[in-house]
Amino acid sequence: MSPLIQSLQAFSTWIQTSQTPHAEMIRDGWGCGLSPQAGLEREMIELYSEEFNFRFSEEVYELYQWCDGEFVVGDVSNPVLFVSLDQAVRHINRENFPYLPLFFGDESFFVVT
Repeated sequence: MSPLIQSLQAFSTWIQTSQTPHAEMIRDGWGCGLSPQAGLEREMIELYSEEFNFRFSEEVYELYQWCDGEFVVGDVSNPVLFVSLDQAVRHINRENFPYLPLFFGDESFFVVT
């Protein structure tokens, strides 16, 4: 099991069990719910890769198989939004952006090159 999968499983457990307001916010609809059906099938991710001629790393496959939805991580003063794969590739096309954006923050992006 990859370190990313281990981390995502730990994150899922925190979201499902934590009583913090942030975890509750994610559970109450500010995210994909992190159910087993929340992610994309590998074949769907490959279709995006082919259609937009963008080669994804194995970590991107793992991330979007885990969850393909929006949710906010971080706190109110510094929120970071995890975006769906559809939104990420639309951003590539709309802005002629050379990287795959995974997380959007205050005028910054966390991307895959």
